[in-house]
Amino acid sequence: MSSFAWMVLYGWIILFLRSLSKIGCGRFISDKMNDSTMGKIRVAVIGLGYVGLPLARLFATLYPVVGFDVKRERVAALMAGQDATQEVSGELLQSVLLPHLPGEGENGLFCTSDV
Repeated sequence: MSSFAWMVLYGWIILFLRSLSKIGCGRFISDKMNDSTMGKIRVAVIGLGYVGLPLARLFATLYPVVGFDVKRERVAALMAGQDATQEVSGELLQSVLLPHLPGEGENGLFCTSDV
């Protein structure tokens, strides 16, 4: 993903968060998010293409992530550390890949095509 695309995505996230605070949801969300709930966050990313894979890789540095894609060949290549879209380098991908579903307190990315 290009740096311009990341800036656009970041801008949309900031606008979304600002809109939550304007309608009063921001305080509710921040009040509910504490250390005990932050430790229980798990992320699922559906679609491991140009956008999904970089996001899954980034989230996997902090949280347990399960990435899902319907293409079995794509998932097999990702689990081998190869990204045909070249959005994530093999080295970065290997650094977060897990060979199994993330356990409690285990950060990383597990890719699957099984429901």
